[in-house]
Formats: sequence, structure tokens, C-alpha cells
Amino acid sequence: MLEARGKSLHRIYLRELPPDGGWVELDPANAHHVRGVLRLRPGQHLRALVPEGYDLVLRITDTRPGRVVCAVAGRVELPPEPRLRVSVHQGLTRGERLEYVLQKCTEIGAYDFFPVIMRRTVIKPDQRSATSRLARWQRIVEEAALQSGRAAIPLVHPPALLGDVLAADHGCVHASDHALRLLADEAESRPLGEVLAAVREPGRLRRAHIVIGPEGGLDRDEVQVMTQAGFVPVSLGPRLLRAETAGPVLLSILLYELADLGERRE
Repeated sequence: MLEARGKSLHRIYLRELPPDGGWVELDPANAHHVRGVLRLRPGQHLRALVPEGYDLVLRITDTRPGRVVCAVAGRVELPPEPRLRVSVHQGLTRGERLEYVLQKCTEIGAYDFFPVIMRRTVIKPDQRSATSRLARWQRIVEEAALQSGRAAIPLVHPPALLGDVLAADHGCVHASDHALRLLADEAESRPLGEVLAAVREPGRLRRAHIVIGPEGGLDRDEVQVMTQAGFVPVSLGPRLLRAETAGPVLLSILLYELADLGERRE
């Protein structure tokens, strides 16, 4: 009964399992959220995603100011993560637009995010606020993952220049993962469906990288560099998509055609 009812409970994220397995004292941020925002009280339940990929059902036992203690009351198994791990390389856009991409692509099933500084990036990153900005982006992703019932929290990497993102240490180009690498290019005529038709082998493809340009679009020299690095420019259709729309659209198509989006739920 508790496990079935647990599907509608509020969710939080625990960065590690309770040390003794039976009790957990929430960290200050989670304690404030549970006590001050959700206004949960002793005797009520919530769920907590743990890095191992399942939810603990927690029963609140103590909500004194600044302290929330819970007893572990059960465990809920979660649907598996998409079998195709897709990294979203998004050209850096204005704050609210990038936040939209992070939220929606997390809900759809993105594996991680690389904000990319490109030639036509309208807004340039401010180093003084880099840490707080990255923390905000990660919170947005965490909230979206919890809301959508995911079993993992995607990572948002710090903004980087395109050349650095394409470097071997990012695992984008030179990794031996046989990844599909796609570049959404409004000037390209080759349809996405043509590319996917050549790789649509069930169970074979495990990794993909997609690149989306900023508001100002892609510079042709950048397209050439990415093409030389193994990315395939593709068209997403006859309509011109905004920078914050193209990523969710391309990700949805990939996970529908090559992963689990659209499959029957058990």
C-alpha cells in the first residue's frame, strides 16, 4: 500500500545513502524545502532519490527549526534511464532560454549538458557569477528530474568555448564510444530522418551528442570545424526553430526513434 501511494509523494534528492540505513537527517537545503516550502509535518511521507537510482520512502519524525529527521519506510523502484545517452551541447543563450532548454531536455531524458560559447553567442558569461549561475542551472535540472520521475540527475558542465568542448578530455569527439554526433543546422538540406535511417539498429547505439546554436545562429566556420570533428549537419524540417526549441525537438526525436520514448509503460 505504501509503495503504491508513494507515487504521488513529493520528491527530494539525497546525495548519499543514509549511513545506518534506517534514519536520515536532511541537509539544510532539503530541510528548509520540506519544512518551510512543502510544510510537511511529522507522520507524513515523502520520497528521496538516491544516487543508486531508486527512491527511498521517508516518514518524517522530527521537524524542529533547522532540523528534519526521517525514518526509512520503504523503497520504490524507478523506470530505467534512456538506453541512449544523449549529451546536449547548447550554444549559450540568454538566461531564461537556456533554463528552458535545461528543464525540458531533462524531462525528456537528456544525459548531460554542455553550455557552449560560440561566435554568435549574444550574452557573454561573467566569471564573477560563474559559480552561482552554474549552481542555479544544476538546481533547475535537479528539480526537473525529480518532477519527471527520473532515476538520475543530469550534470550541467561549466560553459566552455567550442574548441574546448570538442577536445578529447570532454569525451565528445575522440572517445571510442561509437557515438552519433548531430549538428542542427538551419542551412542544411539533409533531413534528420535520412541520417537516422542508417543507424536505426535496435540495441546497438548507446551514445549521442547533439549541438544546437545560440540565438544568433551558427557561424559557417564553426559548422566546418564541427563537421571535421565528426558531427553530421542535419535539417530539422521546413520551419525555423528558436534556439531553445531545437534542442528539445531533436532530443525527443532521437529518444523516440532510438530509445524508449513512446514505448509502452509497464
